[in-house]
Amino acid sequence: MGKENVDIACVSLRRLILKGLPSLNNFCSGKSCLKFPLLERVAVSKCPRMEIFSEGNTSTPSLRK
Repeated sequence: MGKENVDIACVSLRRLILKGLPSLNNFCSGKSCLKFPLLERVAVSKCPRMEIFSEGNTSTPSLRK
């Protein structure tokens, strides 16, 4: 039996800061769909092993460059 993929929604999250996580490879290892409708800022620092945020689809309509 394989893993079930589900939608994950963080409806109130506006900022996500990942700092000083040397063992972190990714934020979400499954192929789940991540939804962050209000996310405006993402900062990742000192996470040398991180190569990918998520293997699944990620929706961030409020995130800008």
